[in-house]
Amino acid sequence: MLESFLEKILPRGCLFCGESVHPPWPFAGICPDCAQSLARIDGNLCSRCGKTLVSEEGSCLRCREREYYFDQNRSALCYQGRSRLLLWQYKFRQERILTAFCLNLLAEILKKHPGQGWLVPVPPSPKKLRRRGWDPVLSLAQGLDRPDWVYKNILIRHTGREQKSLNYQERLENMRGRIGYRGEARGIADCILIDDVFTTGATLSECARILKERGARQVDCLSLALDL
Repeated sequence: MLESFLEKILPRGCLFCGESVHPPWPFAGICPDCAQSLARIDGNLCSRCGKTLVSEEGSCLRCREREYYFDQNRSALCYQGRSRLLLWQYKFRQERILTAFCLNLLAEILKKHPGQGWLVPVPPSPKKLRRRGWDPVLSLAQGLDRPDWVYKNILIRHTGREQKSLNYQERLENMRGRIGYRGEARGIADCILIDDVFTTGATLSECARILKERGARQVDCLSLALDL
């Protein structure tokens, strides 16, 4: 509440260029010009990971070599340039003022998604959660909650080796057994996994495997950025 009050009486400028941010622009922390400069994903997309296809048809070469348990991923941004800086500001500097803008990026994709079901946040590493003190992915999943896609925090993650330095196969092996399901499996619906960055897809795939084992028919993924 104090943070919200201070934002009203002492409005902050754009975290990227320092320019003032004024109505009718609805988002704090980023100005319209910097928002426009973010590397967005569009065009003909891979049917699995969601990257923009150049010469391939259907799915990209990377996805043709991998087995994923999720059905498809869609991301708002390419994880490069100012888009990478946006994620850094939001995740690591804990600039929660950017939450509304990040939610809007995801909501634009979600409103095009048919059907209904559960929005499930990818659980964080317990070590990272202790270090940061908050879970940015959980905040996004909660903020996206709506009548047709309902927020459900049903996955947990156990302590283990960090994924950062591992390749795809090593990440798959490292994640095996580290994702658990909390609560009863009864009535599980189609799910959309919410994450911040799609890197290799290994963590999302393991989360999807657990959900499908519990009865989910389809599991898609929605992430802020795609690391190409």
